Amino acid sequence: MIIDFARRAHDHNWEMDPITRSLLDTDFYKLLMLQFIWKNFPRTRATFTLINRTASVQLGEIVDVEQLREQLEATRRLRFRKSELLWLAGNTFYGRRGIFEPAFLEWLEHEFELSDFELSVHDGQLQLQFEGLWSGTSMWEIYALSEIGELKTRAALKDLSEFELDILYARAKTRLWEKMERLRGVPELNITDFGTRRRHSFLWHEYVVNSMRDTIGDCFSGTSNAYLAYKHNLEAIGTNGHELPMAMAALARDDEELRNSQYALLELWQQSYQGELLILLPDTFGTTQFLRGAPDWVTNWTGQRIDSKDAYVAGDEYIAWLQRHGADRKDGGADERMKGSHGTMAPAQNRTSMAAMMRESLFTRSGRQPSGTAVVV
Repeated sequence: MIIDFARRAHDHNWEMDPITRSLLDTDFYKLLMLQFIWKNFPRTRATFTLINRTASVQLGEIVDVEQLREQLEATRRLRFRKSELLWLAGNTFYGRRGIFEPAFLEWLEHEFELSDFELSVHDGQLQLQFEGLWSGTSMWEIYALSEIGELKTRAALKDLSEFELDILYARAKTRLWEKMERLRGVPELNITDFGTRRRHSFLWHEYVVNSMRDTIGDCFSGTSNAYLAYKHNLEAIGTNGHELPMAMAALARDDEELRNSQYALLELWQQSYQGELLILLPDTFGTTQFLRGAPDWVTNWTGQRIDSKDAYVAGDEYIAWLQRHGADRKDGGADERMKGSHGTMAPAQNRTSMAAMMRESLFTRSGRQPSGTAVVV
């Protein structure tokens, strides 16, 4: 694939080039979470607010707010294409076909709609908020982050000549090649792309993903970007994110429900996906407290995704917890729980379904809104 990055970057100075080209241009786990929200919380409202944690970088002074508004409006007008829905319906994800329900895909085609947004600049920072049905606000996270990131890139490049841009991208390609050369042949190497929300630009992201596939071969396991997986016949990677336990916690009515919300979510998730996609994300409120209060049946989940804690510390902590709960005698040993991407949940017995109680209480209440935060670092 030959792309004239210099010409494309240079041309951004005078024409609107859409950053989000498809509603699939998002992390795959957002689609899995969207189906979960559609299935279990169709009437729940949510507010998502963008927060720039690096306050010294004044995004409102770097990114043209009107250009951002134009990009967001263009994204809001997008709809899922027939070919994209057919891919979601017929493709195999994690070894399973039909992971997306026909009714959900019908809803995506005819009823799904991104919520409205409020955008302004205050004290040099972008103020961006999405409010509405949770199913309409959730998907904005990746679209907004990738659009702000790419507009920041365009702002940094706009004063460079086409020749300077040509040199810039030539050097970038050289660095990319050097890194891939170092990776080729590394034993048991497994690399997945998770760059959508952090990318320099869509085109560079696509270029890097294709280059890795062509250069390091089987070591490249896939991408979290659903559009690139769809377009280039790659494995789509991802299960769930911090948004779900954050929202469940925000919907809790008292301290006991708050403590149990992180486990109620697991029950509801395994019910929604028939015991598949069972990857824990225990660090939303701290891995140690999560494991300390986790019911025994959580050992039946396939493994954990280590996000914010030192990988060795978190891994050892999780294995020790599995062993204390006797999981080292099941399914090949506790160490096996650190591997794999999906598994089967054994039927729960002799316990009250916290998820059922939580879901009932959420549907009968009004006025409480879960809030999530999309963060630009």
